[in-house]
Formats: sequence, C-alpha cells, structure tokens
Amino acid sequence: MAKVSIIVPVYNVEKYLEKCLDSLVNQTLKDIEIIIVNDGSTDNCRKIIDKYYTKYNNLIKVINQENKGLGAARNTGLKLVTSDYIIFVDSDDYVEPNMVEELYDKILQEQADFVICGFNVVNEHYELISKTFPNKYEIYDFNTQMIFGNLCAWNKIIKKTLLDDDSLDFRNNVWYEDIDFSFKLFLKAKKMCILPKNLYNYLLRQGSIMNSNNLQKNLDLIDAFNEIINYAKEKNCFDKYYNEIEFLVIDHLYISCIVRILINNNSSKNEKNKLLNVIFEYINNNFRNYSRNKYIKLLSLNRKLIFYLIHFKFYYIVKLIFTIKNRK
Repeated sequence: MAKVSIIVPVYNVEKYLEKCLDSLVNQTLKDIEIIIVNDGSTDNCRKIIDKYYTKYNNLIKVINQENKGLGAARNTGLKLVTSDYIIFVDSDDYVEPNMVEELYDKILQEQADFVICGFNVVNEHYELISKTFPNKYEIYDFNTQMIFGNLCAWNKIIKKTLLDDDSLDFRNNVWYEDIDFSFKLFLKAKKMCILPKNLYNYLLRQGSIMNSNNLQKNLDLIDAFNEIINYAKEKNCFDKYYNEIEFLVIDHLYISCIVRILINNNSSKNEKNKLLNVIFEYINNNFRNYSRNKYIKLLSLNRKLIFYLIHFKFYYIVKLIFTIKNRK
C-alpha cells in the first residue's frame, strides 16, 4: 500500500499537464500513488495521461469520466485512495521534488490531522510572481493563522480518516468549492501543523477559473460562505469564529470578487451593478459591522486601499489602479 495518495483532477490543460505530472512521478518519496481523474477533457489531455500511465503504471491510476467539475473530480479520486494520507494537486500546477516527502514526514512526526505548506505563484513562463506563507499575517493565535492559511485544497497533506466524513466532500458543479472544504477541514481536525516551506507552485493563467470572464459564477462564493456559516453553526462555533469568518468574507468576497467584477471589460455596467448589489446585500445582511472587523489591519497596504476605495464607492479608481498594474 502506498504511503501517500495524490489526487489530480484534469480538464483541458494539455499545455501544462506534462509539467505537473513530471513533478509528481519524480518525487523523492517513491511510495506514492497518483490518481488522475480525467474530467471529460476535450483536448489532448487523455493522450498525455495515457502516455504517462504506460510509462508509470506502477504509480498511476486513471479514471475517465464525463465532465462534472473540479469538486466532483476530486470526490471521484477520493474513492480510489488506498493510502492513509492524501494530497490534492491541480493539473495546471506543479510541485517541488521533495514536497510529498516533507509533508509526509511532518504529519507523521507531529501526529497531525493535516499539515499546510506555503506556495509560490508563477506566471505562464514559470517566473515567480509572489510567495505566500501559511502564517503570512502577524498574529499570535495559531488557530487564526490556520484559518487564514489560504483556503485551498492543494497546499495540504490530509489524514484520510478526516475525509471519511461525508460533510467534507467537495460540492459539485460550483466554483470556490475548496473554500468551504478547507474551513470544514479546520473545524474537523484535532491537530494541525504548519510546514514553513514553499513546496507548491500555483500557476496564474488567463484561462483559469480565477481569471474567467463568467462574472455570474463569482456569486458561487456566497454559496461557499453559506456552507461555512451553516457548518460552523452546526458545530456550535460560529460565534467563536465570527470575526475570522467575517474577515474571510472581506478578503475573498468584498475585495477579490468585487475587483474581478469591476475590472472586467466584457460585461455591461448594468450587469456589474446587479452583481455588486447582490454582494453588498449579502454582506450587509450577514455581517452588518464588517467595516470594523478587527483583522482589517492585517491586510496589506494595497488591499487595505482597495477595501476603502470600494467602501466609499470609488470604483473608477479601483479600475484605474488595476488597468495600470496590468500594463506593467
């Protein structure tokens, strides 16, 4: 039985898939299984996957399915896991050669339920854009550091028994499915650790979900936060983590989501305003005093500036800032 299972959902990423798979088959920890879920790709991904399976069939498992979305593909992969520990890797990203071994050694050493590592953001030329650390905010509360340690599925190694709970399945046919997954994971875990090394490389590309022109799908973030709120209430800890959840809403929905809407050039002003109204209504109904959240001070100067520009509805300045930034 493998020590670690790596789940790789694949959909129309032929340009990036080989780099991803190369980084996995060449891991320093050899006792692994790589579970590739081809989620109905219509490009050459299946041929690339078949090539790697032929060469590395001792490491690789493959399942082909109709397109069901990223969350469903990850859920499919989970059903094939045979090891005690799981790592998710997105198929347009790649990892450092020692990532699996370092995370595996750390989770065994600490007897933790999951371990989170840092990651690099790279462009399509694989040039470094930025580095993100799990404890990027200068706060002393460990639980808060873990909540703010980036709500994604792929910068963690997770004990399989934690995922035997159906409530931690990924939601299907939605965007931002790993935001509520990661928060639920935090509430479910009894022990968590940080590995302060950047071992994952996240590709920021034009065709990704985060850069999509489908503005309506940004509202999937509201569903994600509803999942978080409902789960926290079910676990009787919503009041305990109210400020943290509110800050996540500010960071992801109020800032990042609104910026994506404002700088989009393929939608009408009317369409944008409708989406903005939905977001503001949601935030005001659920987090009425959000502007006084105690964690706003942790935002970078740039994000703090954007927060207040949005707060005072200086949308044209926000758009101007990002127009200039994107020209560089």
